[in-house]
Amino acid sequence: MARPTKTGLDYYSFDVNFFSNRKIRKIMRACGPSSPTILICLLCNIYEYKGYYIEWDEELPFDIADDVGVSEGAVKEVMKKAIDIEFFDKEMYEKFKILTSKGIQERFVEGTRKRKDISVKKEYWIISDINPVSTVKNSIDVSSNKQSKVNQSKEKTPSKSPSKEGGKTFLNLIDKNPPNDGIPRNWDGLRNFMVKYGIKGHEADEIIILSNFGQTSVDPNPPMPIWSLKMEVEKSNGKIRLPGAFILSRLRTQAN
Repeated sequence: MARPTKTGLDYYSFDVNFFSNRKIRKIMRACGPSSPTILICLLCNIYEYKGYYIEWDEELPFDIADDVGVSEGAVKEVMKKAIDIEFFDKEMYEKFKILTSKGIQERFVEGTRKRKDISVKKEYWIISDINPVSTVKNSIDVSSNKQSKVNQSKEKTPSKSPSKEGGKTFLNLIDKNPPNDGIPRNWDGLRNFMVKYGIKGHEADEIIILSNFGQTSVDPNPPMPIWSLKMEVEKSNGKIRLPGAFILSRLRTQAN
């Protein structure tokens, strides 16, 4: 029996300037601090399943909301804003109800460069200056073709690629640098706290995103909730046995 065609990617490159990107900042301002987590979850689903697009159907908002721990309404709000500012291609969404973009498709081409054959839908392909026929030596076709596995080992995964934990993708944000945007932060304090209490993987990523990399204040002066929650964990003397889950439950509630 022929091996089934693999369409998605095992890894994708994550831009270190993701959080300083103007489009991301616009989405965060309009939709709240949980919006980057929603976007990252959408991107992971796009790259994992089809590689270069995902169909926006009735079930997708629930699936994303369930993974991230937000409401379906929050997911729909982020998606709408992302389309409005062209984070996702507006024409492709209006014509086919799919989420894709030029950047997503460029990463797909790069991620499938080692494959013998890939299959894409011509009507969904928007990067006219990059043709998979010449780039990865395949045929643009709506049918499935036999293909080779990406010639890439987990041990040699670039540091910018997401990692996996419990079958889910996380980004190792604890090893990144915060955005250089002039916002006051105590990044070292937040990072040292999470290391001390064993908060890592998905939990660390989401805490970092929801706290805006350890932001210390908001306009005009009140401290961000992460710091009162940090103090609560420290003063509990071990009574809070799952500090990551405890902090996330509080931050998610305040973000919704």
